[in-house]
Amino acid sequence: MSNFRPLACRVIHGRETGAQRKFCYWTAMAHVDLDSSVDVPGLRREDHVVLKDHSDCTLGQALRIEASKYGLEGPFEKATMLTNLGLLGYVFNPLTAFILWRNKRPVAVLMQVTNTFGEQKVYPSKDMHDHQGPIDFWAPKYFYVSPFIPLDSAFHFRLGAQQGLPWMSVESWVEGKKVLYSHLKARPMQDGLLARLALGLTPYLVSFAIHWQALLLWFKGLPFIRKNERPELQTGVHYGKCH
Repeated sequence: MSNFRPLACRVIHGRETGAQRKFCYWTAMAHVDLDSSVDVPGLRREDHVVLKDHSDCTLGQALRIEASKYGLEGPFEKATMLTNLGLLGYVFNPLTAFILWRNKRPVAVLMQVTNTFGEQKVYPSKDMHDHQGPIDFWAPKYFYVSPFIPLDSAFHFRLGAQQGLPWMSVESWVEGKKVLYSHLKARPMQDGLLARLALGLTPYLVSFAIHWQALLLWFKGLPFIRKNERPELQTGVHYGKCH
């Protein structure tokens, strides 16, 4: 019995200012049913700030408790997460979506962003049960994610579902202009050895790709923001467990 669904995810990533570029790639992610009691190989609650402080309850209960801190009281009929899974003790999740469902559609989400320093920050939506479209919200960043995007920029998050499969979009805006965007759309994978291998390798490939793209932008001469330059603009940050 499994409580997660392996997904093949097509990601379109682009930069609209400075060194303009656009590329597309495929990756593998897991859509996990947090209300199930079955363990998921490669998923550890200590890797996620949303889950790690609630070891005495199920993952679904942990998410609901954490969501209530942001005014998301429910009731929610289902709790899931879209995430990367670890392999050989290593996991890296630039973005994990903790999704709360009602009437078979997502109505709230906690977006957990992780940087390459192992820091995490949670961006909560509102409860969108009265809204018929996808979850759509803005949040000031105040987090060191990329050395090429100001800390006081804004995130624009969107998340929805088609036939039970989540899709999401994240954009970075600076002074009213869209600088960066990532759009992810998922389709189911047949669970088996190939899917498990793809899920296990994804954190390694994602980490390499992030550093490679940063190196290319540095070679192009984009202004570089150092991690310790503006600590006052790095707020609400938690340390995750990033090996």
